[in-house]
Amino acid sequence: MAYDPNAPGNNPGGMPPPNTPYGPTNYGAPPPPPPGPSDPYQSQQPYNPYAPSTPSYPPVPNPNSSPAYPSQPGISGAGYNDPTYVSPSAQGYQAPPVQPGPSYPGYPPVNQGYPQQGFVPPPQKKGSSGGKIALIILAVVVVLAGIGIFSASAYNTSQGNAHATATAQAQGAKATANVQATATYMASHFPFSSKLILNDSLSGNNPAHGWMSDKYCSFSNSMYHASETKTSTFVTCSAKSTNYTDFSFEATMQNFIGNAGGLVFRGDEDQQNYYLFLVFYDGSFGFYSYSTSSHTKKIITGNVDNFSITKPIRLGVTAQGNSFKFFADGQQIGQATDSTYSHGQVGVAVDNDALITEANFSNAKVWQL
Repeated sequence: MAYDPNAPGNNPGGMPPPNTPYGPTNYGAPPPPPPGPSDPYQSQQPYNPYAPSTPSYPPVPNPNSSPAYPSQPGISGAGYNDPTYVSPSAQGYQAPPVQPGPSYPGYPPVNQGYPQQGFVPPPQKKGSSGGKIALIILAVVVVLAGIGIFSASAYNTSQGNAHATATAQAQGAKATANVQATATYMASHFPFSSKLILNDSLSGNNPAHGWMSDKYCSFSNSMYHASETKTSTFVTCSAKSTNYTDFSFEATMQNFIGNAGGLVFRGDEDQQNYYLFLVFYDGSFGFYSYSTSSHTKKIITGNVDNFSITKPIRLGVTAQGNSFKFFADGQQIGQATDSTYSHGQVGVAVDNDALITEANFSNAKVWQL
C-alpha cells in the first residue's frame, strides 16, 4: 500500500495513527502489462494489489500543474475525484511526456512509464575489410618478393653470364696466347711444325709405313734393329711406303755398338739413292749423299756436345728445299745446303768400319713443313 504524505495523521517518519478506518479490500486481477515500445506515450500505473478489477487511468497531467496522486481504495480524501481515462486518440494533440509522481517506500514511482525506446538498427554484418587489407598486403609482399627474386635471379644470371663470358674470353685469350706461343716456339725450334704426319713407335712393323724386314733390318724387343757385319759398308732400313719432300724427321738411337749410326732420308731403296746423317762413336757426325754412280759424298761434318755411346740420343733433321739442319736431343748441331735429292723415303742406318755395328731405334716421327 502507498502512503499519502498530504493526508492528516500520516507521518512518513513514524507509525500510522491507531484505529485508522480502512475500507473493504477488493482483490482483483493484476493490472495489465505495461505498454510496449510501440506506444511510448501511454501512461503506466503502478502495480496495486488492492485495486478494483476494472483498471482506472488517471487523467493526463498538465505540465504546469502539480502532479495528481492516486487515491487509495477505501480511503476518501478531500478534493479527489475518480480518475477518468481519456484515450490519447480523443485528444486534439499528442500527450506530453509523463511526469514521474512521488515515490513511496516499497512501491514503484507513481506514473513512472517505461523509457522511450528509439529504433535500434539491426546489427550490420561486419565487413571483411581487415581480411581484404591483409590479403592486399600479402599480395603486395608476394609481388615484391617475386620481383626481388626475379631481379636477383636476373642479376645472378647476368653476373653468371658476364663471368662465363669473361671466363670464356680469358680462356680464349689464353688459348690464343698458347697458340701464338706455340707458333713462335715452333718457328724457332725443332721440328718447326705441329703437323705430325708419321708417328711410329717402331715396336712392330706397321704395314702403312712398309718398314724393311730382312737379315739387316728386324723388329726385336719392341724396337727396330739394324746391324752390319761386313767391314767398310753401311746398311739402310727404310719405310718404303713413305715419300716426303719438305719435312722434319727424328728417331731415337740406343744400344749402339760399332762405328756409326743414324738417319736416312729422301731415299730411294730401289735405286739406292740417299741422304745420310750419321753420328760416330767418338761424338763426331757427318752429312752425306750416296748414289750407285758416285758412291758416298761428304757434305759437312761436325761434333755432338756431351755425346755418350751408352745413352740414348734423339737424332733429327729438317729438309726444306735445298736447306738442311741437323739436331741432337733437340739442339741444332749443324746445317748445310745441297740439291742432289728433292724427295724420298725415310729410315735408319748403321755404318761398319771394323767387326760389327748395330743399334736399336724407336719413336720415328715426321712433321710436314
